[in-house]
Amino acid sequence: CELDALPMEEVSVFPHRSSQRGVAHTCGHDGHMAIVAGLIFWLKEQVFRQGKVVLLFQPAEENGQGAAAVLQDERFTQLNPDYVFALHNLPGEAMHTIVQTERVFTATVQSLAIKLMGKQAHASEPENGVNPARAIAELIQVFNQLEHPSPTDSDFALLTPVCIEMGERAYGIAAGAGALHYTLRTWTDKSMQRLKDKVLAYITDVCESHLLTFTLEWFDYFPATVNDPACNRIIHKVASAQGLFCQVRETPLKFGEDFGWFSTQYKTGMFGLGAGLRTPALHHTTYDFPDELLASGMGMFSGIIQELLG
Repeated sequence: CELDALPMEEVSVFPHRSSQRGVAHTCGHDGHMAIVAGLIFWLKEQVFRQGKVVLLFQPAEENGQGAAAVLQDERFTQLNPDYVFALHNLPGEAMHTIVQTERVFTATVQSLAIKLMGKQAHASEPENGVNPARAIAELIQVFNQLEHPSPTDSDFALLTPVCIEMGERAYGIAAGAGALHYTLRTWTDKSMQRLKDKVLAYITDVCESHLLTFTLEWFDYFPATVNDPACNRIIHKVASAQGLFCQVRETPLKFGEDFGWFSTQYKTGMFGLGAGLRTPALHHTTYDFPDELLASGMGMFSGIIQELLG
């Protein structure tokens, strides 16, 4: 489970609201932690013929750095786990529904910042400067053409502008610098690399034609979460035994999940847990993890453990 929150102001007024300003658990990681912590009391009462269970509370999921750091930690590598399982609550899906995919569960995600450098000038004499405005507008159009937004498209690609910066509220000055911030999403790492190559080529061409220089920063990378078929079968079997409806999606989920780092090295299984059709979306200011999911989440994990260890 993940244990980080989001840099958002808590707007809800319930007793368990965040005590830290500018920080809120609007992705349900607090609920995921409660599910995994709850297994402690159940595990104390169990006797297994074999094996070991490790409860992993992982930091820094939201920026994609936590799982990668865990994989490099000697304390984790010495464990050499046979399987790694995780869940994520999913608003918009019926409460307690188990959501699976055939193979890829979540998308490959990459964030980038493009900084454009030109030359500032007097607003009455823009010809004496190099304004990035037209280049920014052109890049937005170009990136829009690179999109294949249909989830069923094998070349699925989503390029989302998240922030645009240019100039200041000084009406006598023509801007001389700007920046574009995007997230890119594809179903596979290979598709992501092809998309990144195209993005770089277009940025280079556009900046050259507009006499701009640029720097490009890639960050917050999330590899695709690819489920092991055997893990998927275990999840489905346990869900059926628990009397929970199991929905198999035709396409992966479009959000990033750094659990994908574990799937690059271990047999992994990640599944969704429906959080209610009318529950606010993840990362929405009014989202609150439904406590009803604690029992079904713990039931799924305890069932997976019993299935593996006997």
